[in-house]
This record gives sequence, structure tokens and C-alpha cells, in this order.
Amino acid sequence: GGGYPLNQKGAIWKIDVPRASDSSARRNTWQLLKDGFRHRQIDQLAELLSHSDQRVRLGAQFELVRRDDQDMLIAIAEDTDAPQLARIHSIWGLGQLTRGSTGPVALLHDLLRDSDPQVQIATLRLVRELREFSPEPLVRLLESPNQHLQFHAAMALRQHVSEVGHGALIERAATLEPDEVYLRHACAWGLSGVSDPQFLKRLAVHPSVMVRLCAVLALRQQYDAGNILATGKWLAPFLFDSEVLVSTEAARAIYEMTFRYGFSGDSDIRGELETLVSALPGTKNLSAAFVRRAIGAGVLLGDSSHAQAVAAYAIRHDVPVELRREALAALRTWKEPGKLDRVDGRRRRFSNRIDPSTAVSASLVRLFRDRDASVRASALETSRALKVKFSDADMEELGSIVADAGADNELRLQSLNSLKAQNSAWLDDAVVAALASKSARLRMRARELLHEELALREIDQVLSGTENTRERQHAVMLLARLKSVIADRRIARLVTEQLPGSEGSGKTILLEVIEAALLRQKQNPVVAEAYAALEQARAEAASENPLANWNECLIGGDEQRGEQIFKTHLTAACTRCHRVTDKGSTVGPDLRSVGAVRKRDHILRALVDPSADIEPKYKTQMLVLSSGKVVQGLPLRKTKQETVLASAQGKEIKVLNDEIEDSLEQKISIMPDMKKTLTRRELRDLVAWLATLKSKPAP
Repeated sequence: GGGYPLNQKGAIWKIDVPRASDSSARRNTWQLLKDGFRHRQIDQLAELLSHSDQRVRLGAQFELVRRDDQDMLIAIAEDTDAPQLARIHSIWGLGQLTRGSTGPVALLHDLLRDSDPQVQIATLRLVRELREFSPEPLVRLLESPNQHLQFHAAMALRQHVSEVGHGALIERAATLEPDEVYLRHACAWGLSGVSDPQFLKRLAVHPSVMVRLCAVLALRQQYDAGNILATGKWLAPFLFDSEVLVSTEAARAIYEMTFRYGFSGDSDIRGELETLVSALPGTKNLSAAFVRRAIGAGVLLGDSSHAQAVAAYAIRHDVPVELRREALAALRTWKEPGKLDRVDGRRRRFSNRIDPSTAVSASLVRLFRDRDASVRASALETSRALKVKFSDADMEELGSIVADAGADNELRLQSLNSLKAQNSAWLDDAVVAALASKSARLRMRARELLHEELALREIDQVLSGTENTRERQHAVMLLARLKSVIADRRIARLVTEQLPGSEGSGKTILLEVIEAALLRQKQNPVVAEAYAALEQARAEAASENPLANWNECLIGGDEQRGEQIFKTHLTAACTRCHRVTDKGSTVGPDLRSVGAVRKRDHILRALVDPSADIEPKYKTQMLVLSSGKVVQGLPLRKTKQETVLASAQGKEIKVLNDEIEDSLEQKISIMPDMKKTLTRRELRDLVAWLATLKSKPAP
């Protein structure tokens, strides 16, 4: 059906050449697999080890292994004139027979000197499974010009620990280029076989960046093996490496330990986490990945000293602004961090939280005068969350910021909120200044802070003379928040203006009018009466046009929120069936030009009543099977043997034609009814965004 169905089962893609479906090669392979291998002679099995189909080769290999015919496998493996595939499968078979033992040592030494690199690689894979093996041939292959051989030799050296092997791995790591990531992984894997972590710790002063990086990666592999107590201590020195690549990897390794082995206040890795946090106040050249983990470690530890370290990073001017804001955001939720980790979103359990306000108040007050407006705004928001108090002089300056038409609007908004939080004497003047702002967000917030009489006057002005849809919608909902008789009369009037034939205040606020009426109808009979009249009119209209019940979703939506709903809403899962770019699912219609070819009412109807208007190619088909079972879905294709449908989840349903008793075309869409999934606000936002899609689809 195309795309990736979001049903937690994934998808299987079949790549085929239909015209070769009846070829002799396929028929031969099918017969070999059908007949099996147990009845075949040794020479036949030996010949099949070089068959063109891997399933046949593996069948022959497994049968030789089942018969414990090590002599035949050795004979083929050492025969340099035998086909390459036969030799490789023979080596694989020997690996099955000798896993965990010493193996045919002499043969393996010979095979590691073979002229065929693929034979050497297969042998190296076998050597990795042996209990004992001399490292010298592996060290020699580390110097091979073939990087595949180097990779597998390094991987094998992990199992066969020796000083000469580790020395060779370090020498090879020292010559690695930054983009040789596979070889870097192999060297790190080989070094992780070191039984003494102090050996790896000593590499923290090695002059080669790649050696130090491989040492960190090797230590990380060791804690994967359960050696957490020692590993954390040996990783700490790498946190202050002069090379960002190394220090970042050390930070990742230490932070990951908290997930692998859990964390509590007296955790064994507490000291390493404290070392990680200690880098925040003054360490230079830290990567974003390092900083985010250091902040996360501070939140995890949760003490006042760690909050101070995070705040100390926020006041630094030599670091990225977005990371300073990240530090402030972490302080904002210090007491209640939430359930998800700040770094990678995994679930966390936090305990013994403290109030960091005393510890960080001085830093927050200092940040209030930072030279970056976005940092100042974030600091004000954090200060309110932690209930940090500002002086009268600070309050006066906040008032000046709100009054400054040239100041950053977000900073002005946060300043206004801070004045409100402390009920400052400068609040009233700030509200007046905010009402005159060019920022709609600032004006809307100011109206929320007005006394009822002034708020009503502002609301009337907005509804009668403002074209900004968001402000008009906000004004209607503000009426409901006022909870007064006068405000309720305004709501009743707005409801009446939405009746058919009335010259009302516009359909862009219809949804807010309905919501405001629903909030106030129980408290005020005037609102209840007006709303009842509107509902009756809507019901009468819906008897002729069912879409009339959803008119409030036609216009007035937020396009940005609509795009987010389409792309990220897990229940709606729009991208499961639709595409809006060159890539995506083809189960449902391509929506790249839906706004150009469809009006809003058609888009809305497709969402709330998807079966009302279905294009012929998207009509579902119901199949009644001879077993009595009924299946339905969108027709995808039909061959001589089977019919394939797509379910509502995007999954293919294959039915043999011989099993079909009857087939009926249904006037039912496989698209889910979105009114059961999305709120009316979400529907309005989604319609608004879909109506903007006017690109021409690729042919």
C-alpha cells in the first residue's frame, strides 16, 4: 500500500521481476527447497554449497553440520580451486561445529593467509567465536591495505586479549581519519576486551585524539558488560579533554549509565554526574550535547549546588544563547521536572526535590539585565516559576520595558507578566502601554489584566473594529472569563448575531461564540435562551446539509497548529495514508494541491464525513469468502491468483481469488471519521492548513 503503516508491525517490501516468475532457475530452486536436503549424498551437498540461491546454500551447509561432517567442510574450505561461495559456507559450517572450542587451528592460520579477502573475512568471523586463538595473525591483518580485513581483525582481537594486540589496536587507532567510523568502532571494540580499565584510563593523556576517543568508546562497551562501578571512575578524566569529540562522548557515556543501571540519591555514579555538572560554570568549548547532559545531570542530582552550577552556565556570555535558555528552562521546572528526560525523552523518576529559588535568585536577577533579550525574557519566566521577587527599582525597569515600543515583544510580554505576578504599582501604566503595542499577543495579554469595565470597552472595540482573527477569538473567550451579567449579555448578543439572516460579527469567531455560550448558559438564562435558538437553527440547517453542524470549523483556524496536527497527531495519523511532499504514503489521496482543487467545505466534509464524497478509485471493496469471512479495504491490485486490498491501517490484505464467493463495492471510505478523533478546534486548524496546500503534484 505504500508508506509506513503506523500499526507497530512495520511493513515488508517485495522486490521482484514479474516476467521471471516462471523461469527455470526459480522452478529449480523451488524444487530443491521443497525436496529438502536430508536425503542427499555428500557430493551433492558439496555441490549445492555454491548454488546461486543462498537458501539452497544454507540448506546444504546446515545438513553437513547436522551430519557432523567436519572433514568435508575442511576439504572444501582449504581447496583454493573450489568456488568462493562454497568455501565461505564451509567456513561458516566449521564455525557452527567449533563454536566455543579451539577449532582447526592450523587450517585457520592457513585461511587467514588466503589470497581471497572474502575467505579471510569469513575466517576472522569464525575466529571471533573461538575460545582461544593466537593474536599474531590478527595483528598482521590490521596492517592489510584492505579495510574490511582491518575491521574484522580488530573486532576479533577483543576476544583474544593480549598486550601485542592492544598495542597494535592503539597504533591503528592513532592513524585513523575522522571519517573512518567503521574502523574506529572496530578499534574501540577490540580495546574493550582489556580486563584492566586503568589501561584505558591512561590513554586519556595519549597525544592522538582518535586513540582517546576509542578509549572512551571502549570503556562504554565495558559498562555495557556490567562493569559500571569501575567504568564511571575511569571515564571522568575524559570529560575535560581538549577535543570536543572526546569530552562529548564521555558525557554521553556517563549520562547513559543513569538509564542502564538506574539512579538514586546515593547512586554509585553520583560522583561522575557531579563531575559532569561541574563543567558548566567555566569550562570552554563544550558541545551542545555535552551541555544538555550536564544540565540533565544537574536536574537529576537536584541539590542547590547543582542548581547554582546550571544558573552559572545561564549567565555566561561565551556560550550559545539557546543553551543558556535551556539552562533557565531546566531551573524553571527544577522542583517538578516532569516524567520525561530533558535530553532524550525517556521516562524518568525524580525524588527528593528541593526549591532552588534561594540558590539561584541572585543569578536570575542578574540575568534580568542581560544583553540578550530572549535570555532576559526566559529569566523572567523562570523567576516567576520560582517565585523570585524583584525590587521596586526592578519593577520600575520592567514597566519601562513594556512601554518601550522598540523592545523585544517577548521580553515586553514576560515583563508584563512579572509585573502582574508581584502586583506591582507599575502594572496599570504597563497595561496601558501594552494595549497600544503593535504585538497582538501583548495586546491580548493586557486585556486579560484589565478591570471589567475597561476590559468590556476593549472587547467591544476589538469585535467592532479589529480585523485580527486571533484577537477577535480571544476577545470572545475573555467575555466568558469575566463571568459577569454585562459580559453574558454580550455573549448572548454574539450568539444571536450568528443566527441565519443576521448581520453578525463573522464566522471566524463562531466556534468561540459557541464555546463561550456553553461555559455561561447554566449561569445566565439569557445566554441559555440565545444558545438554544442557535442550536435549533443549526439543527434545521443540518437536516438539509449535515455539514451545517460543523460550520464553525470552516474558517478561523490556525495554519501552523493545523500543520502540526497533520504531521504529529498520533491518533489521527494523517501521514499514514496521505502525502504532502514527494515522499509518503499513497494509500489515500495526494494532498499537495488539495487547497487549489477543493473548497474548504469539501475539505471539512472529507474530515467529518469521509464516506459522503469518495473518488471512484478510493471506494472500498467488500469480499465475501467461501469460509464465511468478510474482508474489506481499498483495492490495490488484482492478479490471476489473488486480490490485494489495503486496510484502514495501510496494511495489505491478500486474498486468493479461488476463495472469493462475492465482491461488493462499498460507498464507505477507509479513512477514519476525524470528528471522533479531533476536537472542533483541531478540525478548524487542520482545515485552515490543508486549504493552503496548492502545490502541483509531480506527474
